[in-house]
Amino acid sequence: MTVPQEMLYHTPTFPRSLAFVTLALVFAVYWAWTDLRLRIHTFFAACTFSVIEFTFRAIQITVQNRSPSLGYTTAEQWVMCNIMGPIMHKYRIWSGTDTWAVFGFPFIIWLMEILCGYWLLHFHHKKAWLYTGPFALFHGNIGLHYVFIWWPFAVFHYFLTDSLYVPVSTAVVALVNATST
Repeated sequence: MTVPQEMLYHTPTFPRSLAFVTLALVFAVYWAWTDLRLRIHTFFAACTFSVIEFTFRAIQITVQNRSPSLGYTTAEQWVMCNIMGPIMHKYRIWSGTDTWAVFGFPFIIWLMEILCGYWLLHFHHKKAWLYTGPFALFHGNIGLHYVFIWWPFAVFHYFLTDSLYVPVSTAVVALVNATST
């Protein structure tokens, strides 16, 4: 699959070696900040989001081109979702209620899209997404108009967290602990 021209970035701004250093640092913080249960939880959440992103992009491209099309999700988006998992988890605990967690969900998404979007621009010279229009900010890294997609997605995400991710990750950890003793 070819990457649309508007998804490419033109000039390198940082050395590639710095990309590996920042990625290693993020991974080290992620590893230190999470336990096995939360890592499994975020793995499943990232996989689920990848399916949703693939389907969403397929619908979006099909409507734009007026012909059936496959969607796509990038490896960078999948990694971003793994990084976002613990942040979403900690934010939900910090917010105190699911109402506040759902309300603040888009802000966490936008923060991650800005950080990861600029990281991709500067180190990999491409964009994982491109928002357009009057509500697109930060060089198309975020779209404020997507708040109406992020809020229902937050409800869906927290429903899956409570009904699937937490029970499955807890069961896997219990199985790992039982087999290691």
